[in-house]
Amino acid sequence: MALEGLQVVLNKEAVLATASVRELLDAPQVVEDRYKYHVRAYLPLGRAAGSKEDQLSVQEYEKRLISKAREGSAATGYITAEYGYGKTSTAAFLWQQCREANLLAVPPFKVEHLVDLLTAAYAWGRYELKRTRPQMVDALEQLYRRFSERGIEFDAKGNSEVANILNELQQKGRYSTELNIGDLLAFLEQYTSLMIQAGYDGVVMLPDELHQYTDPTINSGERDPLSNLFLLVNGLATRPPGELRATVIFVMPARELGEISDQRRDIVDRMKAGGLGFDLNGIYDADFAVRLWDRLAREFDFRDLVSAIAEPAALRGLGEIATRVDLGSGPRTVVDGFRVMVERYLAAMERGEAPSAYDPINLTDDLLNGNLSFASAKFQREVNAALNNRLVIGQVKRELAVKLLAAFPTNGAPDALIKTMELSGEVDDLVEQQLTIRMGGRDAAGKLIEGVTLRELAPNRGGGDWLTSAISEFIRMHYTRQENSSRVIERAANAFKSLLLKRVFKGKWKVSDEVNATAMRDAALLLEGSFPQTSAKYPERLVYLKIVRDGNRAEVNLPPVDLIIEFDLRRNLNDPERRKAPGEFDDQDAHHLKLALNTAHQSSDEMYPTLQQNLGTIVSPNRLTPLLLLDIYAFLDEQMAANHVPKTERDFIENTFMPDLLDVASMELFNPQLTEGRGENRAAGVRIIEDAFAAAMKKRYPDYVTIISHGQDKAIAEYCTALRSLPNPFQRSGDEPFVGSKDETANLFNRTNSTFDTFLSNYPSLVKVVRAWKANQPGEVLFSLHPWERATLDELAASPDRDPQTKQPRLKLRALREKAADKG
Repeated sequence: MALEGLQVVLNKEAVLATASVRELLDAPQVVEDRYKYHVRAYLPLGRAAGSKEDQLSVQEYEKRLISKAREGSAATGYITAEYGYGKTSTAAFLWQQCREANLLAVPPFKVEHLVDLLTAAYAWGRYELKRTRPQMVDALEQLYRRFSERGIEFDAKGNSEVANILNELQQKGRYSTELNIGDLLAFLEQYTSLMIQAGYDGVVMLPDELHQYTDPTINSGERDPLSNLFLLVNGLATRPPGELRATVIFVMPARELGEISDQRRDIVDRMKAGGLGFDLNGIYDADFAVRLWDRLAREFDFRDLVSAIAEPAALRGLGEIATRVDLGSGPRTVVDGFRVMVERYLAAMERGEAPSAYDPINLTDDLLNGNLSFASAKFQREVNAALNNRLVIGQVKRELAVKLLAAFPTNGAPDALIKTMELSGEVDDLVEQQLTIRMGGRDAAGKLIEGVTLRELAPNRGGGDWLTSAISEFIRMHYTRQENSSRVIERAANAFKSLLLKRVFKGKWKVSDEVNATAMRDAALLLEGSFPQTSAKYPERLVYLKIVRDGNRAEVNLPPVDLIIEFDLRRNLNDPERRKAPGEFDDQDAHHLKLALNTAHQSSDEMYPTLQQNLGTIVSPNRLTPLLLLDIYAFLDEQMAANHVPKTERDFIENTFMPDLLDVASMELFNPQLTEGRGENRAAGVRIIEDAFAAAMKKRYPDYVTIISHGQDKAIAEYCTALRSLPNPFQRSGDEPFVGSKDETANLFNRTNSTFDTFLSNYPSLVKVVRAWKANQPGEVLFSLHPWERATLDELAASPDRDPQTKQPRLKLRALREKAADKG
């Protein structure tokens, strides 16, 4: 079976052509054979290592799709990826699995016009019914004609008066013979019902190449195709659960999905809502070629030949190149690489030679010679430029070194492999001459590795040359040489202020004042506001943020505030285990929270994916600490203010790269271990501050009740108006209820019945319904005193201090205000 299995790999198509609707009509057997042949060699793989937790594998998505189709949720979804990442192949596999699950599945087909969905469903339904329920083909034919043969004569059904009316409406643009979304949805309902009668459990459609429908009309400006797409998706989404067992999964490139999301985000949101949005990019990583080769070997029984055909390093290199959008074409490049490897092995066998295993040098040679169809011109250009460099050309071992390094453009050729091929000296020379660059990455087992690749092939998928060179120069001149200096921690403190304002105290918080202490130049911020979870109960709080460095505190005169939060940025320079120390959190004093944050903390020794593409070429993973990230942020902030950043890179740096620096720094500084031992509900990240603030307010002000829980001064003014409108002083003091109809009660507030209900729900402590309104019966409401009002009146009544003239009890206003402040 081994050679037969190799033949399967050799004949595996790198590209699967999507069927047209005409092919479904005229040659469905040809379409079925083509798709089934391709699916035979399709192996669904799991999610890539390190992909997001919500990333499904192909088989998990298959199970979810079949379940949704059977339950009748009328779901829509999408399959997306970059070009060459196997969207149509995956759709064909899902089509085959849906068929085996007794669903009427329409295989992937090109969509150029809206009517194509109707025609494709009819064409494939007819093909299936002829084989399974031939007696029902006539019913399908009638259904199709009823919706496809649109025209005035057809709609008028021979009535000349109706025909004249339709003619007039058509001239006014109020009637069209073209298929509309209402017709399509009605067809799908009746079509699905017919297929269920035929014994199927539901219908699945897989329209492909959606851009052929959207692009021409968008570019011409004639009409907006996304409106119809929205109506279709929304029309299915609004069906009651269990009513319609029809599912539509659109297959489209990532660019198309992005454009739809930019223009009509609601379409993408609705397709995601059913859990059937599927991004194949999460399936493919640098290990994809290794995993697929292993699956093919096991599936087609040539495991005893794998080591003779190709070295694992060559497979790894093929995967790195394939998953780089600037160098390869995803799975297409991998499949084409397998073909080249197998052909080479079989050719040697035919010549009677002992074949040598395909290695990374062979891979680079085939890419340069054009033997792999899906290699990019960039790869060939940059590798040839390195081979022709005066330091390399004519020196055989250096040329081999260049070819070896070129085969690993993402994580670099591993040092062990370089040593095995006896090229360490040559590679060191190339590194010294800056033709190559060191990278950080992981091997197939997830172990951290460091490798070397050609500088011009190193990944840099965001920032341009200025960003890379500027950060490299900054680290070399202003960070590495001065890591222990006060300037480094001072710069980090400035960036930390931005982190607090942009990641922690955002939304309803505003800066009231900013103070710079003089002795140790500690940064300070005075903020007013509250967090979303506390704004209804503790609004408009004053918080003083104090940032100190390495435990050096400066004494300052603090303003009267609700809470002081002290952030101590520590480098722990003398601690050999400083990267593991989580920091310290002290919330014993409800008026003064203290956080000692470890700026050297590292959760792991890996590079964060968000920063790998720009920092991976210049910083080793074990140096990536919050201190460095904050310093880089402060440096870039200074460069932005001085207009030193090129316009071509400014948007990426300001809106993508710098926010990523703050995100990763905040994850490390506010790490989960910082609140270790505080119970199951302990927080992590910026939630540490939010929860600590809420706990401090509750502890400091246990009896506090706000009257501005919704921040509406107008509502409070309306309440005061209502009080003034009450004729009875006992009603105003909350001792006697107001009796009246709901309209009369609402009129006191200058509100309608419905807006008065809103007031009642928002301010239950101010107005209480004693007796609800029923029919024409009056109700009763009690205007309640605020708890502090009631406490003040009680204190006033018991006060021994009397007015000399009136002999009435009295309280000193200043003392009352001080007491109120203590209560919050």
